Amino acid sequence: MVKRLLYIFVCFWAAAVLSGCMKFETNIENLIKAPRLTAEQTDIHEALQKAIGISDIDFKYPKSGKYRSAFVMYDIDCDDVEEALVFYSDPHEESDNVRISLLDYTGNTWRPVFDISGPATEIDTVEFCKFTPDKGAYIVIGWSVASSRENMVVVYSYENERLNSVYSDGYRVMLIEDIDHDELDEMILLGRTRAVKAGTARLVADDDGTIKTIDSSSVNYYFDDYKKVSFGRVYGDAVGIFADGSTDDGMLVSDVFVLGPDSIDSLMVLYDYEPLTLRSSQYCSDINEDGIIDIPMQQSLYGYEEGLAEENVYMTSYYNFNESGDLIRTYASIINEQAGYMLKMPDSWEEIDNITVTKVNGEWIYSVYIPETDSFEEVLRILAHNVKDPFDKLEYENYFEIASRGPFKYYAALPKEKEADGYSLEAEMVDEMFNFI
Repeated sequence: MVKRLLYIFVCFWAAAVLSGCMKFETNIENLIKAPRLTAEQTDIHEALQKAIGISDIDFKYPKSGKYRSAFVMYDIDCDDVEEALVFYSDPHEESDNVRISLLDYTGNTWRPVFDISGPATEIDTVEFCKFTPDKGAYIVIGWSVASSRENMVVVYSYENERLNSVYSDGYRVMLIEDIDHDELDEMILLGRTRAVKAGTARLVADDDGTIKTIDSSSVNYYFDDYKKVSFGRVYGDAVGIFADGSTDDGMLVSDVFVLGPDSIDSLMVLYDYEPLTLRSSQYCSDINEDGIIDIPMQQSLYGYEEGLAEENVYMTSYYNFNESGDLIRTYASIINEQAGYMLKMPDSWEEIDNITVTKVNGEWIYSVYIPETDSFEEVLRILAHNVKDPFDKLEYENYFEIASRGPFKYYAALPKEKEADGYSLEAEMVDEMFNFI
């Protein structure tokens, strides 16, 4: 009897759905419950509803950045009182584009001042910039353009109770920094030109009261998409943008843009270093913690096929630029990605380009090639052992534990006879060389 009733209910439900008698919400944005409004936001919401004459406003939320709310509070005109920006769409309009409403707080009341339609249906990010010393903050909105691989940035000024669009351009990555520490901001846009494959980097700043592109530079030809972008020291007091990206075949590649008050230059393009940063892994970082960001580059170890191949083992070296544009190696390591560690090459090893690795039963054997005898001398073994697997203490009696993480313990062994002159190691040195990735 229960089965029969269940069958009748299912048939009724299916018939209702197919006939259109039951309505299901398919708009994802409407299915997600909006955050509960604060008391202040409720006051702003009611003032906006009264001004535009509708009650069913759809709020729009920026996807990234510091400001993720549909209500953004900021003292735009520098009068020590915050204005409110509200991002919404009107379901009664034909256009789905986001609208921006600016409200001012006067006389203990929120008053709508200006309302404008944006160029897209979604917001990527919202920022505020101090481009000029004699004006308030500029509103910088990144718009997500559905039909393009690039977003669109629009810079708005707020004057005489109006929002005015004063600059716009496409971008894939946008950064806002005070490059020359003059308490005024510059904007850096990384993107692609519409006409050619190559990308462009642009420096945007104030020029006698006009927000404009001050300078631009080509981007490393091999870039297809951006993965990580950071701002930091390039050399000395020079600062710049370090961009890591992917190529169209999934490799990683980098570019470095040195910045001046009115200039931006790709050092990779300028000095013809574009292909040197092609690699399988690792991002730019301050690997040696000296305050300057380092650029990773890879080359096959001695005895391995030149180029980037899946079975290759690489020497991953990190470089800095000097003021003459030369690349200076500051750190060198061999990375075992599968086992999750890197082995830093000691500073005492003057020649590291003849180091190689042999893989045997889950351990890596590090050796040095001796040209005089045309032979290899072992200098170190490292074993990554899963504690769930059997461990023959007799077989590994000369190994000592150097680290552990999760289910793995890491053991090292040094050769009994240290024949490789200049490459001898002690247990303490191995501890210093070993780092997790």
